[in-house]
Amino acid sequence: MKKILLSTLILALAFALFVPCFANAETSQNNGSFAPEGQDYKLVTLLSDGKPVGARLVKIYFGEIETRIDVYSSQQMPLDFYLGNTNLSASQLQTRNKLVEIFNDINDFMQQVDVATNSTYTGKTNSQGETLPISDVYRFNQAVQGDKVEISKISYEMLQIAKEMYHSTNGAFNPAVYRLVDLWGFSSRIYSQGNFGEPYDRIVTAQQFAQQGYPLPEQKYVDAFSNADFVNFDHVVLSEENGKYFATKNCTPAVVDGVQFQQWIDLGGIAKGYAVDYIRSVLQSNNLPNYFVDCGVSSQSVGKGVDGKDVELAFSDSFDPMSQFWGVPLFSVNVANNSISTSGQYVRKYTTNGITYSHIVDAKTGAPAQTGVESVAVILPNNGTWATQGDCLTTALTVMGKNEIVDFVNGYAKQHGIYVVVCYKTVDGQKQILSNFSKQQIVAQGENFNNYQWALQQGADGNFAYDESIPTLATHNYQVILVVAGIVLSLAIVAIVVYHFVWGKRHTFQNVKNAKKDKPFKPADVGVYMLVALLVLVLFSVFFGQSAPQSIQYVKVVEIESGNVLFVYNVARNEYQIGENANVDVQKIDNGLSVTITQQIDGEEHFNTFEILLNSQTSVKMTQSICGFHQDCVYNFPALSQAGGTIVCSPNGLKIITE
Repeated sequence: MKKILLSTLILALAFALFVPCFANAETSQNNGSFAPEGQDYKLVTLLSDGKPVGARLVKIYFGEIETRIDVYSSQQMPLDFYLGNTNLSASQLQTRNKLVEIFNDINDFMQQVDVATNSTYTGKTNSQGETLPISDVYRFNQAVQGDKVEISKISYEMLQIAKEMYHSTNGAFNPAVYRLVDLWGFSSRIYSQGNFGEPYDRIVTAQQFAQQGYPLPEQKYVDAFSNADFVNFDHVVLSEENGKYFATKNCTPAVVDGVQFQQWIDLGGIAKGYAVDYIRSVLQSNNLPNYFVDCGVSSQSVGKGVDGKDVELAFSDSFDPMSQFWGVPLFSVNVANNSISTSGQYVRKYTTNGITYSHIVDAKTGAPAQTGVESVAVILPNNGTWATQGDCLTTALTVMGKNEIVDFVNGYAKQHGIYVVVCYKTVDGQKQILSNFSKQQIVAQGENFNNYQWALQQGADGNFAYDESIPTLATHNYQVILVVAGIVLSLAIVAIVVYHFVWGKRHTFQNVKNAKKDKPFKPADVGVYMLVALLVLVLFSVFFGQSAPQSIQYVKVVEIESGNVLFVYNVARNEYQIGENANVDVQKIDNGLSVTITQQIDGEEHFNTFEILLNSQTSVKMTQSICGFHQDCVYNFPALSQAGGTIVCSPNGLKIITE
């Protein structure tokens, strides 16, 4: 499949179209930038229709997080001039000075948040020879049970909000899973710095990581670090004494092979939202109603846009691979005076044994969340600490999964005026949108919008329910479609080349007197023939070459005649779904499932039983059946351990396929 897509991409490059993207304001460098004296940032003039309409600050904070702050012209602060102009009027100069004062305040605060929460700030010297500060989070993580660690007011406030959201989400948001995040290879210690030193670290080369993913951790560490007491965030006890703030570690350490591991916490999941809340409050307190704040893409705050208009907010198609590099719009709505938080499973991930693991970890399972939720966006009120809370909610909703998301929409979200947009994949791979937006609120649809099912429907009582009537469990042979499309495209290209360089040449020779003197092969001809040969070679390797074996991700049972799917099992999520009117019995066995499908055939009861074994490599084997005399499906088909396999039971009219 990958080879087919690659060859199609190669061919498509020759006909690529460049799609323009438009924003509501552009920047100007012509007298438009201004660097305040003594500061490490600069401001850039924003333009609309070629005229100055605002100012922008863009700066990297927290080591890698780009923060963008746009302030648009308003009655309170007219920004209708170029910031870098040396001939400003007295009022314009006063406005610019006020703007610099506001941004200085914000810049100082962002640096304080960075020092408080950055777990990589260890007080050591980095590769550039700079001595790093020591963050509150790092000091707490280095503490042992019973230690009382003094922290900043900033860390104290974030921990208070984190505790509130820990309880509001029944533990789905939990900063105390950071030891698990580290165990699975998603912490800054490994991801950003490449530091290894814990007994559970798995050191792999870049080539191994690219080809095989990160080796999975040993189960003994998963069990120890997901122990209910070890991930209990209430063991972090907060206190305030004489104007000072403290966090006490009351958690008993986990012990594996005689080695103690202290509970770790992480505030990276809410630090960006906390910063956005502060920036928004500064802008609002200075009577600046028109602004847009973006901290690391995942945390945003919107007032009003240029000329006080609403802002069009686009939600990315998280299942489109290109969304990792730039947002591919799925649909958009108008927003104003809202906080927005997003979280995506595609941000930090790796694939091992055919299963993709991402950075959001479920404390209950001790493993990266496998709920079918690919991305979450929440649109919240634009006051208080909602941007911070929004960061917590997107993490929690990813862990919750479909049913709890529906409960959240009808409960917490309805109570607080929160909108939710979730990109969700069903057990059998159907793409859906779970949202309490109505379709009437959509102002624009992306090109992939119709590939999704709108899965939440609002009832007469105002509550939302998952639309169970949506047809699922359909099976499609997309590989056959791609192969046919590739063949048709190839034949079309070859036909064009043949026509141009055979019939076209013949026509040319008939009209040229000195055709005999013409060279039979010109450099251009040779180049084209070589391209055709390359095309044939690529297509041959695609259609006839051997693909690397792929691990099983889905196990499906399909009716041969109708194509209906009776049963599907999702390996990554360890979930199954039974087709409508299918008589399927599922029993848990050691390391897997035993599945029996019963049918009435010619007035007699027939059945097939197969086992799905979940060892280091998933396998499927038919174990028993009442079908034909020889029971070919049991005795003549070996166990399937790779994608693309099939077990057929012709008498019972069904087949097991692995994908």
